[in-house]
Amino acid sequence: VGSQRRQLVIQFLSESALLNALALILAILMVTVAIPGFNRLSGQHLSLSVFSKTDFWLGLGALFIVGVFLSGLYPAFVLSGFKPIEVLKGKMAATTKGSLLRKGLVVFQFTASLFLLIGTLAVYRQIQFMRKQSLGINIDQTLVVRSPNVVTDSTYVQNMTALKEALNQQTSVTGVTISTSIPGEPVNWNAGGIKIVGTDESTQKQYRVIGVDYDYMKFYGIKLIAGRIFSKDFGSDDSAVIFNQKGFEQLGLNRPEDAIGKRIDFWGRRYTIIGVAENFHQQSLRESFEPLILRLIPDVRGYLSVKTRASKASQSIAQVRASWNKFFPGNTFEYFFLDDHFNQQYKADQKFEQVFGLFTSLAILVACLGLFGLASFTTVQRTKEIGIRKVLGASVPGILKLLYQEFAILLLIAFVIAIPIAWYVISNWLQGYAFRSNIHWSYFIVSFMIILVVALLTVSFQSIKAAVANPVKSLRTE
Repeated sequence: VGSQRRQLVIQFLSESALLNALALILAILMVTVAIPGFNRLSGQHLSLSVFSKTDFWLGLGALFIVGVFLSGLYPAFVLSGFKPIEVLKGKMAATTKGSLLRKGLVVFQFTASLFLLIGTLAVYRQIQFMRKQSLGINIDQTLVVRSPNVVTDSTYVQNMTALKEALNQQTSVTGVTISTSIPGEPVNWNAGGIKIVGTDESTQKQYRVIGVDYDYMKFYGIKLIAGRIFSKDFGSDDSAVIFNQKGFEQLGLNRPEDAIGKRIDFWGRRYTIIGVAENFHQQSLRESFEPLILRLIPDVRGYLSVKTRASKASQSIAQVRASWNKFFPGNTFEYFFLDDHFNQQYKADQKFEQVFGLFTSLAILVACLGLFGLASFTTVQRTKEIGIRKVLGASVPGILKLLYQEFAILLLIAFVIAIPIAWYVISNWLQGYAFRSNIHWSYFIVSFMIILVVALLTVSFQSIKAAVANPVKSLRTE
């Protein structure tokens, strides 16, 4: 109709600018709506204050201009150069460079999708591994109350002893103990320069110390490797300590039994080692075992832990509250369940898993959109080829196989690229955990199969449409 190439270039660039402007406005609206939900999901505190900054709008403007030119230059200078008669006959041949670019972008998108999906499975597996791993300590059905602060020293021991006796008589309670630290948090007490009496100064080591009562070991189900637990049958146990296995290893002895009866000095007193316990997870599995010393303190303060029956949790809380108010009036009854408290350590990991999964879903969606566009373009380019094959007797399944094969090869290339990248990144991420799961081959196979199914479903519409089309229509200009 007489349009010059310059006019076509302006038209294509104008259309590109309009589309980018609409996309920019839509993106800003989506961010505004999505930020509150994203903050809840990720635990972050992102705000919209960035919209009031000049630098943000300058950067956004530059991004808009780059987007307009990147998306508009190709149709403006390439499509405007096609011969009208060839285009009207459907003979708009694709160049090799253009084909490689389209396929390369699809491979890149699916490489990113596979990498993120493999990573999501690895993160999920690590979190499940940490939550299901044996802690070496029983924290189930454990109600924890902070020790009273508003109380005089002269009455604390008497009232706490009476409280423990009262709680032990409750039918909903199976055990009570008091300690300076509980599982799920760092041990605050620290002791340095500890060595066996009579050994060289160079053997001094650093330890964490937990003050406990007589019932601590039995209450938490901590197993002994050698020796015995604290007992009221031994009047000297206020000068006794129990090491965990990690702590024993620092002593430089060959067998746990060799540590029994050895004496150590710290905090101005001499203590006798009466037992060596198995290692247990004081903190999450992100942390390695620390060398610990359990020290008996009959009037210990810190946390009151109450083991309750599973079927009587509500009754237990009411009974513990009533007993608490009786013996320690004026002290706030602050309680929590220890398993919930311990699992709070994994909250950041769970948030990370959710955000990772969200971005994986978005990446797969974008990749599918790109693949759908490539499938549409490919089927149009191969319309006559498909028509000729059908005239020569090709079946619909055979044509579908031909079309699917091309996309499957692209996905296979993306898979080969994604494997080493995902393996390297996941390996480095897992190094941040002292106790970690192994990288399993199933992460890669499952991810590939998921992406393959999604990809085939994405291209099926265009492929089936092309395969069942009447060949007469595609060959009518020949």
